[in-house]
Amino acid sequence: MSWSLWFNIKKIEVVSQWFLGKGSGEQWEYGFGVKNDGFISASIWQLNGVGHAVATSTSAISINNWYHMVVVYDSSGTNLHLYINGVLNATDTSFVGTIGNGNQQLRIGARQTSEGDVNGKIGRASCRERV
Repeated sequence: MSWSLWFNIKKIEVVSQWFLGKGSGEQWEYGFGVKNDGFISASIWQLNGVGHAVATSTSAISINNWYHMVVVYDSSGTNLHLYINGVLNATDTSFVGTIGNGNQQLRIGARQTSEGDVNGKIGRASCRERV
């Protein structure tokens, strides 16, 4: 699977800001956003919600700049890749299992809880079944 979007953050907040998220509680499936330290994070969870993989950028973003982010979960079933502006920035190879695929709504610019809304702009978000 792959996910892609453009983002421009106005302010780094105290809580993480979610660009895109699916799941809640013990049934998280995936989520991507900017953490409270300005680093980009991409996470996927196992079908049972127990294990997960996280790819975190190697440097913090700057506010008021546009970035292109692509997250790829490859067909080997173990690798999560984070690309920023077309360059591979982080990889997590620890994932084992199947990504959750529940009936939770996909949220863009927020997550299912009351915190984590994006303070900025998101554009051209997409999710693809294939890489």
